Amino acid sequence: MKSTLAALALFAVALAGCDQAASDGAPADAAAPADAAPADAAPLPDAGPPAFAFPPDTTDVLHDGRRFVAVAAADDTPGQPAEAIVLTSEDGHRWRLRFRERTGAPWEVAAGDGALVAVGSSLRDTPDGFRWNDVALRSADGGDTWTPAPAPPFHPKSVVFASGRFLVAGEDADDRVRTMASADGATWDAPRAHDIDARWPRLVAGAPGLVLVASGERGLHFSADGAAFAPVDLGRPPHVLPAAVLAVEGRLEVLLTARGDEGERLAVERVRSADGHLWTDAPWPADGPVFTDAVAVDAGHVATDGRLWRKAGPFDAEGWRVVHEGAGGFVALAAAGRTVVAVGHRAIAVSDDGGETWADASLAE
Repeated sequence: MKSTLAALALFAVALAGCDQAASDGAPADAAAPADAAPADAAPLPDAGPPAFAFPPDTTDVLHDGRRFVAVAAADDTPGQPAEAIVLTSEDGHRWRLRFRERTGAPWEVAAGDGALVAVGSSLRDTPDGFRWNDVALRSADGGDTWTPAPAPPFHPKSVVFASGRFLVAGEDADDRVRTMASADGATWDAPRAHDIDARWPRLVAGAPGLVLVASGERGLHFSADGAAFAPVDLGRPPHVLPAAVLAVEGRLEVLLTARGDEGERLAVERVRSADGHLWTDAPWPADGPVFTDAVAVDAGHVATDGRLWRKAGPFDAEGWRVVHEGAGGFVALAAAGRTVVAVGHRAIAVSDDGGETWADASLAE
């Protein structure tokens, strides 16, 4: 927006100069002498960055009580940081571009106490080898404007708002988990080190507390407040690992996958907990979907495993059906009333009837 306005301003100044020359008596259309040297062409006004393809690669979405907010990445040019994209929408159908800078890709966004925080970290290939691009963004006006903030002193991968504060998790150069907390997303406590191996730690906040999912055989850890995480022993063999953690109906649901020697998926299992300490088995089809996100809506649930699923009633094993395939793999969901938004790889879709029917979203002019 600023680049476009600057270009228009420069164009207006050029026009004003022509009008002034004409008023001083020089004909505006006077021809130059035949033997005059050609003047250098004036540079064209800056037209700003090229338009990005909508929808971009969108990795997370939420509803902050006022509007939907989504984070994405565009123009992942080799050797350069990806463009960070932040979009907002009042209804899920028409989206406005709120932020676009080549800072690196944000992966997740969280909202709390009037602020929004987005973080991300990704590798880029440079002439000097692979380097990390770590990004942190903050908005204090509901997502209208965003400010790049100093990134944490580790590679941030996940952010939630829980227990009255933001919590960011990531890994350091030795693949150990680090976290930082903040009440407002602007001033952060000193980072905490956790004795947890991780390659891509993810936080999930539910009514019982926070779950941190990390790599390794004991990849599930629970914390009541985010200060310290204790390992969760689900009593499974090493080849059965947590694949997804969902916060639904006031409890935590974990979908686990058993993997074969070649990494192939053998079966899906499910456990649940109302307090983060006592975990019990729950039915789930061995060949059932592994949802990456789920939301309660319209006396039922919508979930995604790349496709969009819906079921009436409580979150259990029976009654799920695919309602939308989409062109790209969906990864995250947000709901407000009966409106549900799903985002993913080059995909933003919206439903106004609780997830039964879906339409592609569009970019507002």
